[in-house]
Amino acid sequence: MTNGNGNDGVFFSGCCGDSRGNNIAVNSTANKNGANGFEFTDLRNSVSNVTANKNTAHGVFMTCPATESGIAAKGNGSTNLDEDTSSGVCTALNNKAP
Repeated sequence: MTNGNGNDGVFFSGCCGDSRGNNIAVNSTANKNGANGFEFTDLRNSVSNVTANKNTAHGVFMTCPATESGIAAKGNGSTNLDEDTSSGVCTALNNKAP
């Protein structure tokens, strides 16, 4: 649980010396943070069963391609789920992030 941070609640960037993300967030909560709840800046990450509410920016910011499942996000300042599809598409299942 990462709540009330001044910047991102959870920030994943890079792995293995290149743009492979390969980061995973599962059964996690990031609420009321000063920027994004969850931010994934590289490719091929996964997020499952996370909650991101009332963050200043995005609830979840995901760089695609990636896998997203069970995201619950509402009341975020910018968007609840923002997908950067400039490098591919995200596979999204059972998300509740209107």
